[in-house]
Amino acid sequence: MMSSEKLQNSTRLLLWLVVGLAFALRVGMNVGFQGLSSPPDPKMGSDHVEYNLIAKNIVQGKGYTLYVPEGPTAFRPPGTPLIIAGFYALFGIHHEAVRIGFSLLGALTCLPLFLIVQRFSNARWGLFAAALLAIYPEHFYYSMHMFSETPWTLLISLAAWLGIKLVDTGQLRWAVLQGILLGIAALTRPIGLLYPVAQGAFIALALLGREKRLHAVLQAWPRILVPFLITLVTIAPWPIRNQHLLGEAVLFSTHGGITLYGAYNETVLNDPIYKGRWVPPLLTPGNEAIKAEANELDADRKAAELARAFMVEHRQALPRLIAWRLIRLFQPDPGTPNRAFNLALLFSYGPLIPFMLLGGYFARRHACSIILYSAVVMILANAILLYGDHRFRASIAPILIAFAVLGVHGLVKRRGEYKHAST
Repeated sequence: MMSSEKLQNSTRLLLWLVVGLAFALRVGMNVGFQGLSSPPDPKMGSDHVEYNLIAKNIVQGKGYTLYVPEGPTAFRPPGTPLIIAGFYALFGIHHEAVRIGFSLLGALTCLPLFLIVQRFSNARWGLFAAALLAIYPEHFYYSMHMFSETPWTLLISLAAWLGIKLVDTGQLRWAVLQGILLGIAALTRPIGLLYPVAQGAFIALALLGREKRLHAVLQAWPRILVPFLITLVTIAPWPIRNQHLLGEAVLFSTHGGITLYGAYNETVLNDPIYKGRWVPPLLTPGNEAIKAEANELDADRKAAELARAFMVEHRQALPRLIAWRLIRLFQPDPGTPNRAFNLALLFSYGPLIPFMLLGGYFARRHACSIILYSAVVMILANAILLYGDHRFRASIAPILIAFAVLGVHGLVKRRGEYKHAST
């Protein structure tokens, strides 16, 4: 029998080998499909092109601006540009630095996933989950681009692990650390603000169901509210900066109204290709009205106004639109122009769906499962309120893989129990 210390050392070595494999795969994908020195590809969308441009302006001392003559901007949330700027500040303005850095961030996401699954089962299953994430197409794909998915997924995975520590111990330090990470996550992708809300609601409901007394919920207010409050404190410097430089305390970005209008317009309601998805302003009826505004603040307000008008006019069609969003969020074939990518998801994410559902069912017996459910509720709420897309599902890939592995683990465990009972 291997001693406990040797077993731990063996597990640690295997885990780092998995992280190394994940890193090598992600770097290899960059080399093979993008080129380490290549800039962000505009054909993939404008997000990462603009993140990269802002990051370069920051490092060159031009400030947080997209186009220098136009001055300070809040068009994009600051998380991803600042992370990219960090790599440029350390290694010079070379795209290789970001591509390798994002590959490393993607690989390191295997670590919190290991810890999460180990908490629900054991280290062997934790290693299995980490290895699955290492080779999972819907996760390593985003390491080839400078999108927000890669850093955001790492932040959310770490926050989920800290949430589990909070539920297990009730110690306030985990709530504070989680709130800081969730604040950074929300500044990277604003839907991160939904996480502490969902988590707090789940903790309150779990306490109410177990204790049958509202007093118990009130006593546990630090566990319920502190992650959300610390998240807000972490976010606060950004709207303060925006108030000072732009004259308005923009919470995340001046892209919020445009995002809203991209999700509420005639195209996403009626066009079979875009139903339930998001379209850029260029493909919306109100594009000219948005472009006519004097600045990004006014343009964003105009877009939000058009979105609200659409909601009122088409309120009876909203349930149908929401149904399409949920289909887009969970469908195995995302229907992108990239056929190879579609097939990769169809034959990786697709077969895991039944095990994810089983894992969600088996996990209910653990008190800390509410932390994992909170991540799912977060992307569900985002899809219902805005739009559905495989990108949102990909952003919680570690949580979904955790459920899939717990589903397999539960089946194996039940089979063992059945065999034992029959002998």
